[in-house]
Amino acid sequence: MAGKIYLVGAVILGIALFWFGARLAFLKLPVNSPRSKMFARHVLQATVIYLPILFALMMTNSTKP
Repeated sequence: MAGKIYLVGAVILGIALFWFGARLAFLKLPVNSPRSKMFARHVLQATVIYLPILFALMMTNSTKP
C-alpha cells in the first residue's frame, strides 16, 4: 500500500521511538522520581510526533494500482 519512502521513514521513526522507550525502561529509577517523569514525558511527546508523521508519510507515498 505504500512505497519505499514510507518504508524508510517508518523504520527511522520506529527506531527513534524504540530508543525513547528503551531509555526510559533502562533507567531503573523509582516511578515517582522527577527524572523518571521527565523521560516518560519524552516518550509521550515522541509518540505524539511519531503518529502524525507516520500517517503523513503513508498518505504522501501511497501506491495506487
